[in-house]
Amino acid sequence: GLVRAELADRMSELEPPDRSAIERLLQSTRPAPPAETAPPVFTTPPWTPFKPSAKKTAADGLTPPPVDELRWAEDERRSWAEGVGSPYEGRHYLKTEGFWQRSPWGATIAPGHYYFMDMLAWAPDEVALPGYERWEGAADTASLATVRAILARYGEAAAPRIQELIAKKPSCRPALLPFVNLGAARMAAAWVSRSRTDRAHGRAWLDRHPAEAAAFLIPDALGKNAKERQSAEGALRYLAAEHRETLDKAAAAYGPGAAEAVAAIVDADPLDPRRRVPKPAAWADPAMLPPVLLSDGRGRLPDDATRTLMTALALDDPDRLYPGADLLAAECDPASLTAFSWALFELWAAAGSPTKDGWAMDQLRRFADDDTVRRLTALIREWPGQGQSRKAVRGLETLGHIGSEASLRAVQGIAANGEFKSLKKTAAAQIEVIAERLELTLDQLADRLVPDFGLSSDEPLVLDYGPRSFTVRFDEQLKPYLVDERGKRRASAPKPAAKDDQERAQAAHERFTTLRKELKTTAAEQVRRLEAAMVDQRSWSPAEFGRRLVDHPLMWQLARRLVFQATAGASSTSFRLAEDRTLADLDDELFELPEDAAVRVAHPLSLGGELADWAEVFADYEILQPFEQLARPVLTLTDEERSSGRLARFEGAKVGAGPIIGLLRRGWRYGTPTGSRYSYCVYHEFPEGGWLVIDPSPGVHPGYGDDGDQVLREVAVALPEDGAVDPVRLSEALAVVARLARAV
Repeated sequence: GLVRAELADRMSELEPPDRSAIERLLQSTRPAPPAETAPPVFTTPPWTPFKPSAKKTAADGLTPPPVDELRWAEDERRSWAEGVGSPYEGRHYLKTEGFWQRSPWGATIAPGHYYFMDMLAWAPDEVALPGYERWEGAADTASLATVRAILARYGEAAAPRIQELIAKKPSCRPALLPFVNLGAARMAAAWVSRSRTDRAHGRAWLDRHPAEAAAFLIPDALGKNAKERQSAEGALRYLAAEHRETLDKAAAAYGPGAAEAVAAIVDADPLDPRRRVPKPAAWADPAMLPPVLLSDGRGRLPDDATRTLMTALALDDPDRLYPGADLLAAECDPASLTAFSWALFELWAAAGSPTKDGWAMDQLRRFADDDTVRRLTALIREWPGQGQSRKAVRGLETLGHIGSEASLRAVQGIAANGEFKSLKKTAAAQIEVIAERLELTLDQLADRLVPDFGLSSDEPLVLDYGPRSFTVRFDEQLKPYLVDERGKRRASAPKPAAKDDQERAQAAHERFTTLRKELKTTAAEQVRRLEAAMVDQRSWSPAEFGRRLVDHPLMWQLARRLVFQATAGASSTSFRLAEDRTLADLDDELFELPEDAAVRVAHPLSLGGELADWAEVFADYEILQPFEQLARPVLTLTDEERSSGRLARFEGAKVGAGPIIGLLRRGWRYGTPTGSRYSYCVYHEFPEGGWLVIDPSPGVHPGYGDDGDQVLREVAVALPEDGAVDPVRLSEALAVVARLARAV
């Protein structure tokens, strides 16, 4: 009360913006009178009719099938044995002929040695098999690729030890997929029901073996072991949602009693928590939290009703929301719920963030606004540096579940420029999870998350200084500039002058300054993405093209500077975006996209004879491009290079190690291409097969500091047997080498 009085006394001393902010603060802290009676849903909570049911005995004592085997998907065992998609694919140095015989350890390498597991996986039989006889199952240093290769190489003989390893080593969870036995089913059920980080791996196993999973887990779901029962019930509910017919068939095989009991589990009332209803912890004191207001001005929730709300939130799960919480929230004012939600999270953090009450962070996803996202993101970026990496991971998951564009952009931002490497990696993985949940590709998700910075799709942004105004325009790199009433261009916003309306001019100046700062990173990223779309020949549907490129207030500024192609059936038409956002063909005639068209950023190779004509059109309209498109070098192999596999024109060039290693961030790889004689090189693989390799001297070693100046000792190419490599991809790969060698 004293603080409120002091703030009120000082109101007259504050500038208008500050006075309004303080007034909002005072208004938000005025305690509303408690409601005479809480709404019925609070006095009789949704879980009240449901009591923990006594364990039914009709189906107790069921015996799961005695199945214990490995079931490989098509080509899976071979790909795991060869390390496909891992650094061990092809002729990695650990697989190079003679490596193990020349090593200082050879066949005498002992279990526990750093390279022991790699030896079991990749060494020739005469070295690996004697070592395998000495292996007792320990594998602290083994990677997922190595564990998979060992399982594929030794099969059922290694299966028990590998399964124990999977249970202990989280990074090896994906290796569970071929296992079909009770232990694997219980492991997957536990991941689905209790493990936030491993839930996807558990679901993948259940989806792959639904019939076996049901047969293994039904006895647990109807058994006496409480922990096994809880996990099995969660897994059965997942199977019911995704594989109901298979689940029902497996339950019927155990008899009518079991089938009825399983149906009761998976068809339970969604308001039934089917577990003990928790009591809010001592730290969750309603007196320490802002009031939750009832809708329609009916007062605020009494303390007991507030505890009921927190209980409902504690029953929630990010992947299985408790619908009873929706019923309670519907009675409350949304804005007060948002304030309450953040304060509850802060109170939990002040209490030491007890893990068992992690729901206090999870519940943010229900009521978060953009301000919540901003504050949570700032904390997530700080936590790893304070030794709170696990909390940061949970925070990233919370942002993902919030699902607003602001929260998804926050995850994307952490993945792109987070300070901590592990956090960036987790954020990148979370983006993939989000994309999968939204049934979008990563490119489609990135399209959706391009911010508009408050710009309008219909009208340009005008900065109002009172007696004068400036229109915001964008150059070919999305750098904003101003144009005054006389058409004069200005690089920056002028400071308010004496004749200007000071309040308007200051706000306009700050708006432009902020816009230019915020755009800097986004602009470079969007230019890069459109260039990558051209190189990769990515396509948009007409609806996506219109929504994400034509109608977006920022992206259209780049799109109007490019030539596109629309392909429908065997017909292809090139076009551009005119100033009025209509589509114009090469003759400047109106062009309408066919409904079934695939729209791409045109590559010079695909434009063929139209390339010069489009270059003339853009020159006539004085359109500058955000990256080289119409003037892009087009390269191909000579007949001699195709036959010899050597690109002598680039060999002997001097280049720093940094630019070569930098190719790894652009999709190139380090190691040994499949079927080549090159080691410790940088190479690009073509989707159709084959590769382009750069073999520098004295050599580069990513992650080990500066390797100094290099000479391109050899540049070689290997094409698939039919020689059919996409000419665009081939040209772009050759252009990369040409730029390194300064040949273009």
